Order: sequence, then C-alpha cells, then structure tokens
Amino acid sequence: IVIATGMVYTDWGEEVLCTIPKVVGSPSLEDVRPIGLVALMRNILMGIQNCAICKVWYQTGVLEETTYGSVIGGGTDSPRIIQMCVYEDGFLHLQNSADANFDKKRAYDTPAQTMYQLGMMRLAVPDEELKLDLKLGMTSMTMIRNAFGFTKGIKRGGIGAIGRATTQGARDSGTKYVAFKDPFD
Repeated sequence: IVIATGMVYTDWGEEVLCTIPKVVGSPSLEDVRPIGLVALMRNILMGIQNCAICKVWYQTGVLEETTYGSVIGGGTDSPRIIQMCVYEDGFLHLQNSADANFDKKRAYDTPAQTMYQLGMMRLAVPDEELKLDLKLGMTSMTMIRNAFGFTKGIKRGGIGAIGRATTQGARDSGTKYVAFKDPFD
C-alpha cells in the first residue's frame, strides 16, 4: 500500500536514538555510538527497496569500484587484504609505505537530506522511491532514550527540522550514504 499510494504510516515516524558506549566508563559524548531504532515494518520495507536498488547498482556497475560498505559483495575484508598486500610488498622490497585509515565519525547523520537525495537521483533511483524516502524523512521524529525515559522529539526533515536524513540502525542508511559518497570515491 505504501509503495502503491506513496503514503506513509504516521507511526513509522518515531525513531528512538539509543546511546551505546564505545569506551566503557567514559562520560564523554565523543565515546558514545548512537544507534537508531525505527519501526520494524518501515525497516523491512526500506530493506526490500534498498536490496533492489543495490542489485541494480551491482548489475550495472554504476558504483565506483572502491566502494566496499553497504553494497553487494562488499565488506571490509577486501580493503584489508589490499592493505596487507601493500605492506608485504613494501617489506619484501625494502620500501617505505604509509596509509590513511580513519573512522568516519557521524557519517550517516552528517550529510544533509538534500545531499542524499541528489546522490540517489544521480544513481537513477526511481522517483517513487525518492518521494517515499523524502516523506519518511519529513515525518520522522527522533527521540533520545535516557535514564528518565525519552527526550522531546527532534524533527529531522521538512520545515523547522535539523535537515539530517538518516538513522544509524535504519536499513536504508548505508545505501543512502553510498549514493552520497560515490562521486567522491
């Protein structure tokens, strides 16, 4: 019904942000990983949609070949193997080597909603999917779980919102981030 009509269920808009410590015992917000919990049916629908999108991207070869995360056949094993081969080659041939390896802090929630939309348009995601994604973003309210319950909801998309588009923990976040960063790869 959601795909056929383009209408989203109102109870799909609630997102609960849970904080999981990255460094045990640290009180610093820098040492916390936010994980978003979204409505199960929303996550299932977006997961199905995004599997189809990723399949088309894989079959057409439209993504930059150095894209490893959130794609079919991707993962951290390939870049790690390449990295180890470079280290071993440098060792065997007595050559110095250096690398840059970094954690993209707040990767999913940093780009603006419009940047995700533009990335997906560039990679030929169907208009119906883009409209559905936009509606979900505009109706979402993120609440942060704390020791006393939940904070007041923060609007993520639409008028009066913070303008950030994805939830770490939502099934569609990885695909959106791949679409956003593909031109930079």
